[in-house]
Amino acid sequence: MVQDVQNTAYGLMDELRKLEKTKQLSASQRAARARRSRKRKREKLFGKTDVVHAPQRTFKPLDSVKLGQEVLIAELDKPGIVTALPDRDGMVEVRAGIIRQKCRSTACARRTSSSPRRRKSISRAVRRPPRQAGIR
Repeated sequence: MVQDVQNTAYGLMDELRKLEKTKQLSASQRAARARRSRKRKREKLFGKTDVVHAPQRTFKPLDSVKLGQEVLIAELDKPGIVTALPDRDGMVEVRAGIIRQKCRSTACARRTSSSPRRRKSISRAVRRPPRQAGIR
């Protein structure tokens, strides 16, 4: 029993010493200590996660560009169609969906898909009989 009381007293004294130390530390020192502890916690959490990054694809740049050519925009990894030939700076205009982007011709790659690109079918509206103007 005496041993338990003594251990408790030592624990309390240690806590009081720590509190006195933190009071003596300047604000910048306390902030630095807090940053270090946050960094340790963040690294500990990051170490527990299994992060799987997507593999970086390599692209072979185009040698020549033709109008209407299907290309792959390397930066976006999206297919597009060349809408303007290269200007004096080597910039090509490419349309990818509704986006029109100017990029270097070296930033585009030949589209290598095994199957031809399929376009979405447009549904045609059902014809209705014309309305009659007269009231019955």
